Amino acid sequence: MTAAGDRWRAMVEAEEQQTRGVRDPSWDLSGDFWRPLAAFFRDDPRREGDPVVGALGADLGREDVLLDIGAGGGRYALPLALRVREVIAVEPSESMRAALTEQAAESGITNVRVVESRWEDAPKLEADAAFASHVTYTAREIEDFLLRMSRAARRWAAVVVFADPPQFALGAFWPLVHGQERLRLPCLRELLDVLWSLDIYPDVTMLPPVPVPAVGAPEDAHDRLRYRLFVTPGTAADERLATAMERLLVEDDGKLVLRDRPLHRPAVVRWATGGQELSAR
Repeated sequence: MTAAGDRWRAMVEAEEQQTRGVRDPSWDLSGDFWRPLAAFFRDDPRREGDPVVGALGADLGREDVLLDIGAGGGRYALPLALRVREVIAVEPSESMRAALTEQAAESGITNVRVVESRWEDAPKLEADAAFASHVTYTAREIEDFLLRMSRAARRWAAVVVFADPPQFALGAFWPLVHGQERLRLPCLRELLDVLWSLDIYPDVTMLPPVPVPAVGAPEDAHDRLRYRLFVTPGTAADERLATAMERLLVEDDGKLVLRDRPLHRPAVVRWATGGQELSAR
C-alpha cells in the first residue's frame, strides 16, 4: 500500500473509532443501516438536467454495459439505464436494493441487473465503463477498490465524490452534542492523492455546487438526526441535540434546514482504462 493509501485508511479508521466512542452500547448494529434512509436515495429516472447523469452519460452508447458500484436506490443507475444496453448494479443493502427495484418497476426499466454484494466481495464483473457514486469515503482498502474498478472497465472508470464528506454539514452538531469536533472522512483531495500514487492521472470535472439537503420535516427531523448523530432517545446527549436543533436549524418551505446552509461541491473523477484514451467532452 502507498503512503496515500495508508493515510486514507487511517482517516477511515479514526472516524469509525470516534463513532464507536459516542454511540450507546445498546445500539443494534446487526441490521441494515440504510433502512430508515433508503427512500431518500430514489429519484425520477427521467428527470432532466442532472449534472452527474450528464457527465457520466456523455459518451455512453446504446450497446454499452455500465457498472454502478454501490448503486443505492438507483439514483444514477436508472437514468443511465435509459441510455445503455444494461446496467449492473452492485449493492449490499437490502433496503437500497428494494428501493432500486421498486423504482425500476414503477418506471418500466427492465435492463438493470442487481448484484447483492459489497464491491470488495463481488464476483468478477466486466463492463464498458464503471463508476461509484459517493461510496468511497468509508472504503478502508481504497487502492484495491479503485484498481478493481479499473480492471472491470474496458473504457473508463469514474468516482463521483464531494470536496468535503457528505455529512460534513452535520459536523456543526458534534461539539454541541458530543463535546468534540467531528473527524473528517477522506474525499476529493485524498482520492486524487491515492490515484496519483497508483500512476492513474484522471480528468476532474467539478459540477455546480448544490445545497445540503434539508434535515427533514419538523415532526421527523429529531429522529433523523438521532440516527445520523448516534444519539439514544432520553439521554443527556438527546437533550443537547434538541438544544442544538433550536440553535442550528430554521424552517424553510416546511422543512428544517441548517441556518447557514452550506453547499456540497461534487466532482466526477474519471480515468481511462484498458489502454483507452478519454474522449473529449
